[in-house]
Amino acid sequence: MDFRCAEVILYMQCYVVLKVVSLMTLGAVTRLAPEIPEDLYHLIKKAVSIRKHLERNRKDKDSKFRLILVESRIHRLAQEEEEAPPQQAASRSGSRPPQARRHGSHAQSRGISASALPYKRTSPSWLKISSQDVEENICKFAKKGLTPSQIGVILRDSHGIAQVRSVTGSKILRILKAHALAPEIPEDLYHLIKKAVSIRKHLERNRKDKDSKFRLILVESRIHRLARYYKKTKKLPPVWKYESTTASTLVA
Repeated sequence: MDFRCAEVILYMQCYVVLKVVSLMTLGAVTRLAPEIPEDLYHLIKKAVSIRKHLERNRKDKDSKFRLILVESRIHRLAQEEEEAPPQQAASRSGSRPPQARRHGSHAQSRGISASALPYKRTSPSWLKISSQDVEENICKFAKKGLTPSQIGVILRDSHGIAQVRSVTGSKILRILKAHALAPEIPEDLYHLIKKAVSIRKHLERNRKDKDSKFRLILVESRIHRLARYYKKTKKLPPVWKYESTTASTLVA
């Protein structure tokens, strides 16, 4: 009975010691919590967690790569906090101003800059080409196998047509649909499939490239999400399905 009691007491002492040690290791982060923005706080917490994991698993290269990404985000976010004026700085509660919020899909953050279309929607006076000629050129380029974006670049650089819609009243893709020349797969989805095929070919030659495996997972998840959207909007047939084994035939 005495031996059992001593064992229970020893167990409780060990538990208390471990709890104190864990609180001491996380103390630096918890003390910073009210003084820094919430998103930066959680990134630091994540970096601490990955470092603890790497102490136990020193050969985990994927976690090392993740740690580099997380710490680079921490440095970038901290730099933004330093450069932000006082009235726009984040408060202690962790809220950030709307212009400092960033959006990214599986990737680094993106800025808020974007091109602005001119307010005037009519074609410029110096442009002497008719809408019928523009449509003929679009159809001619499409028959050669060019994508809508490539057609737009040629019309802009060679014919001086900055915006097809201002001349013809319709976008390039709508003109192609009217003449039954639109691509079967939407262009953004097509290029994602092309990228996935390229990464798979690389992995056939480099089977141990873990980073490329991870990138392939991200690209294919984008493909599936985009395919669901295009099925919902009826731009793809309901039975259309992306399969890695037959993907190369789609972009051949």
